[in-house]
Amino acid sequence: MHSLLCPRASSSQLSALFKRFSVGNGTASTDCATKKGPVDVLRARLLYLSRKRGIRENDILIGGFAEEHLAKMEEHELEQYDRIINGLHTEWELFHYFSGVKEAPDDLDKNAVFQRMRQHFGEKKPRQF
Repeated sequence: MHSLLCPRASSSQLSALFKRFSVGNGTASTDCATKKGPVDVLRARLLYLSRKRGIRENDILIGGFAEEHLAKMEEHELEQYDRIINGLHTEWELFHYFSGVKEAPDDLDKNAVFQRMRQHFGEKKPRQF
């Protein structure tokens, strides 16, 4: 019998392939999480999410900040950063808060990492072409 996903592969071949890429209970392998600490995995996830925001303006702003600062952040700061970029605020709201067009709500304004981000964005000079 052949699979609909891969017509040329038999079910035993697909089963062997699945076992190769999973661990004992059939869940995905977590080798990267065990080789790296949980903070390193969080840091890598946040760096990726910082570069893929949904609007190019935030890709540049947030991604640039992340590249410069995430490696030096402690776990509690990474958690604050996670709440900023993955919280309740839309991409455009974040952009307006960072740029100072709109006043940031209290949950962001009291966040030390958010303040550091705003300071970082204020220090950057536009590129000269």
